[in-house]
Amino acid sequence: MSVYITPLQPVADALYGVLLQDAALTALLSSTGVVDDIPQDPSYPFLWVEVQEPQQWGGFGTKPGIGVLPEIGIRLHVYSQFQGMAEAYGILTRAITLLADPPAVVGFSSWAIFHDTTITLPDEALNGVKVKEVVGVLRLYVEEQ
Repeated sequence: MSVYITPLQPVADALYGVLLQDAALTALLSSTGVVDDIPQDPSYPFLWVEVQEPQQWGGFGTKPGIGVLPEIGIRLHVYSQFQGMAEAYGILTRAITLLADPPAVVGFSSWAIFHDTTITLPDEALNGVKVKEVVGVLRLYVEEQ
């Protein structure tokens, strides 16, 4: 049985492990890089990774942490100041390619990952700075070992 009630932290660790060790992805990003919290004054472009647990597919009546089979929502937000969307799309494409196979998650077996959609949000403000944002929405299914 896992020591985690929810797999969010081990999933986040696995995602960062995959994304941060790829030289091609890190070469596309600024010094802000891959983050789990947007800094007050970031350099662009950067990738913000968000994880959440929108659904639990565990057995009926199971206690938390026992027999868990969660659906993990992953959102990959790319922020860029590049004129046009090419830079943001390139970064997102690389990140999604890296996550095409489920990452190894400590205490859980990860067995399916899906890229559901990509959302384009051009010309918005982040901390008063005009940016482009593109968001990849993925789902990862993990099972307690």
